[in-house]
Amino acid sequence: MLLWSALLSCVVPAAKLGVALTQESFTQILLQREARFLIDAIARDVMLASYVEAPDSTHLKLYMKYQAEKPCTNVSYCFDQSMLLLRREQNGGGAQPVSSGAGAVRTLPLRHCAFTLIHSGGVDNVRIQLTVQDGQKLLSLETQAASCSGWGRGHGL
Repeated sequence: MLLWSALLSCVVPAAKLGVALTQESFTQILLQREARFLIDAIARDVMLASYVEAPDSTHLKLYMKYQAEKPCTNVSYCFDQSMLLLRREQNGGGAQPVSSGAGAVRTLPLRHCAFTLIHSGGVDNVRIQLTVQDGQKLLSLETQAASCSGWGRGHGL
């Protein structure tokens, strides 16, 4: 009996630690997936854009040509540094917080979001940087997307 209790006193804390580490890993993987979904959604909008503006590092304006009956769709992203919230506005319809795309609509715990416009050889590239926070841990993601530029300049945008 003494041997079993000694064995269990070693196994139970190890099992609890294993469960805690598994939960922490799962939370971190979920956060990474949600952040990747968000950065990919912004990159998709950039790739569809005919003309891109980045007035400053926290604002991104995209002008897209979708269809003849809707010749231009305007999409803007704005990172509110005071509230640590990324907002998306389409055609002046009011800025809405950008969700992570997970099953339940929720916003990511953003710490930083920046847009950098890079003109290179007639192509507009946008570098998108996101930093999210999970407790004390920070996760930074960065990607670069090229717009299908050219259309906007010829149409007075």
